[in-house]
Amino acid sequence: MANIRFSPNFHHLFNELPPHERCAAARKCGCSEVEWHMPYALTKEDLKQQLDDNGLEFIYFVVPVDWDKGVWGLGAQPGKKEDFKRAASRALEYAALCDIYSINVGAGPVPDGEDKQRCVDTYVENLIWMAEQAEGIRLKLLLESVAAERVPNWAMQTMAEAEAIRRATGQNRVQLVFDTYQLRWQEQGPLTPIMDEYWDHIGHIQIGNTPGRFEPGVGEMDLLWLVERAYAKGYEGCVGLEHDPSMDTWSSLMWMNKYGYTVDPDNR
Repeated sequence: MANIRFSPNFHHLFNELPPHERCAAARKCGCSEVEWHMPYALTKEDLKQQLDDNGLEFIYFVVPVDWDKGVWGLGAQPGKKEDFKRAASRALEYAALCDIYSINVGAGPVPDGEDKQRCVDTYVENLIWMAEQAEGIRLKLLLESVAAERVPNWAMQTMAEAEAIRRATGQNRVQLVFDTYQLRWQEQGPLTPIMDEYWDHIGHIQIGNTPGRFEPGVGEMDLLWLVERAYAKGYEGCVGLEHDPSMDTWSSLMWMNKYGYTVDPDNR
């Protein structure tokens, strides 16, 4: 089995520290990869410097939107193509400079009174445009189905819907997110068959437990069983830790030491 690797997500973890100190904290815990939904608190130059100084690879981020104002995604929003292109262009600048592995191209919910198919068609067009703009860099464009429990009426709430959109783009760099938290809330039955069905097009795996969005061992799913199964199937990426800590970050990540990490709550 390949070496199992995890990338802590700074939107959820190491929030005890200011943004410019989180890379060093992750490195001290033995991480070689990190992710962060919104790294835009740092300039792209500052982010690259933090990554270089700590020998880190940046795995995953999100096209910028203002979550605090309830803007969850622009990709599938008819009438906002120019807003999407401006946001996506900013993200692509970060990706090019920092050699980022993947980006979540947020769809957003279907607006009240809008036709869902029109939203999907808009999303496909925007994804094709972004894939063309990403020519020359390695960036994967990721589609994440979002559970109704999290955001009602998201433009794609199941893996089947996300896969249909992926196919419609005809772009190899467009792939799927396998997010245990979203899937467990939305899908029917166990997650193992879902992993198998969409395996060839899963570009990134993220874990978070249910019913709360906590770490392995705090919740109803055996997340590490799913992780180990993915690597047994040949997964070559790292697994994003997109979960909140049930305690402080360091105490909540002690389970990582099973996989060779060096998390020590007493030596931060």
